[in-house]
Order: sequence, then structure tokens, then C-alpha cells
Amino acid sequence: MSSQDTAQLRETGERIHRREMRWQIWLPFWVAFALVIIGFSAIALQSDPIWRIRSGAIADWMMSVMCLIPLSLCLLPLYMSVMFGIWGMNRLHASTERPLRRLENLSATAADHIEQGSEFVKKRVTGFDNRIAPLMKAMNTFDDNPTIEHHNEKTNETNTLTEGNDGSV
Repeated sequence: MSSQDTAQLRETGERIHRREMRWQIWLPFWVAFALVIIGFSAIALQSDPIWRIRSGAIADWMMSVMCLIPLSLCLLPLYMSVMFGIWGMNRLHASTERPLRRLENLSATAADHIEQGSEFVKKRVTGFDNRIAPLMKAMNTFDDNPTIEHHNEKTNETNTLTEGNDGSV
């Protein structure tokens, strides 16, 4: 036998691939497609109402078995993780409520202390300003610019008019 004879006896890879594709892919696909079409036609072409009710019940049951049950099984881990997250957030909220309330009360107390301290400093500064006002008036006589002196006098007059008898603003 020559090499040409053996080449003719052997099939090429492309021909083997096409033949296997026809038998293993296309034939099962078309057979299944034909069975589905025949099945739908057998159900849809029936004119008896009892037959339609039975086929509707069977179709509903198949929908439940083939679609809804696997869907619910696939979504079960997601549902459980959401429920676990809600439970964990509820526990976290319950465990952090008391410390956060204490922190809120502590900051309110600190704010009250700071406000009292700033009022005290304000009264002291205002009292000190009132005590050295005559000294500042005397020192302004040595200034070269008379407009500054006039401005300072107006400011002092405004301060004394806005202050009460006890020196508070």
C-alpha cells in the first residue's frame, strides 16, 4: 500500500469532527425540540375543557416542581444570610445602646460645664474691661490720631449702654 492509499482510508480530523457534531449535538437537539413541539401541540390542540383543566393543573404542578422549588433552594442561603444580618444588627444595637446613652449624657454634662465656664470668663473679662476703662481713656490722650480716640470713646459708650446694672450684657 502506498501512502496515498492509506491517506484515502484515513478520514481527516475535520470530517470526523463534523460527523460527531451531527450525531452528538445536532441530532439530540432536534429530537428534543420536536418532542417539545409535539407535546405542546397535543396539549394546545385539545378542545375538551376537562382536558385543559387537567393539563393546567399538571403544568402548575410541574412549574412548582421544576422552577419554584429549585429557586427557593437556591435563594435559601441568601435569605438565611439576610436574616442572620438582621439578627446581628439587632444584637449590636441592643449592646451599644447603654454605652451610647452614657456617652450622650457625658457630652451634655461637658457642654453644660463648658457653657458655665465661658459665662464665668465673659463676666470676668467684662468686669476687668469696666475697671480699666478710665485708665484706657487716660492712655488715649497720648495717642497721635484723634479719630482713634473718638472711636474708642464711642465704643465704650455703646458698651456701657448695652450692659445692665450688674455689668452683664
